[in-house]
Amino acid sequence: MDTEIIPGMIQAIIPADFLRQWRSWINRPHEKPRPGPLDNTWLFCKHDRLVIDPNISRDLGTTISLVPLPEWAILQELLVLLNNSLIFLT
Repeated sequence: MDTEIIPGMIQAIIPADFLRQWRSWINRPHEKPRPGPLDNTWLFCKHDRLVIDPNISRDLGTTISLVPLPEWAILQELLVLLNNSLIFLT
């Protein structure tokens, strides 16, 4: 699901590497390190526009991942967000 835009579902865009680390930690918290801060700032240019296109499949899963709003809420609760950078797809 983290590589598919689902019409009508609100999803957040986050770095794919971070999502892999997060899910690995969730599955084995005693073996894997907890991921550091979630930094989405690199997704924006100096004009505060996206530098990636979530509609291009080559970016989904390799560079960025999509998470549903309930999973985003958990991430937001448990992690430090740098500059509160958040991108939602609706």
